[in-house]
Amino acid sequence: MEKTRHYTLRIGIVIVIICDTLKRILYGARPIDKTSLVVELLVLALITYEVGSSIWHRIRQRRRSRRVLACFVQGKALEGSAPRPEISDGTLISNWTKSVETWSAATLKLLTRYSAEASAAFLHQSGGIESATTYNQEAAVGARETYKVLRDRLDHLHDIIKRPDVYF
Repeated sequence: MEKTRHYTLRIGIVIVIICDTLKRILYGARPIDKTSLVVELLVLALITYEVGSSIWHRIRQRRRSRRVLACFVQGKALEGSAPRPEISDGTLISNWTKSVETWSAATLKLLTRYSAEASAAFLHQSGGIESATTYNQEAAVGARETYKVLRDRLDHLHDIIKRPDVYF
């Protein structure tokens, strides 16, 4: 309550000072003075617009990066909960696969709202022979393909987070 009163009082004092300054400038000023004042105010408005838009862009970029980072953390949790190679329970593998698909759809929906480049990068399928053997050792037989897709998408999501200026 105390801070609100001080804040309101300060705003009031600033408004009184601005009004007094404008009265002194405009009262008895020649036409050329008024013209130069208008030009200076237009330049000041342009500078304010440029600085304000860049600050707003950075704020929006950070907010989007935080949301994408939250999706990344959820994906890493899914990666950590992947069925291990010794597990052969079909329902466990099926539930995990559905969880990955749900996460992937939600993340894609979020990225599509932000930019087409981010969603395209997220969906990009990178493949290779060396990666197939790695995934055989890290996931159960029925979950290997989903695990590979999850790892690829997490890698792409990490790239998006590292370079938000490119994607957002």
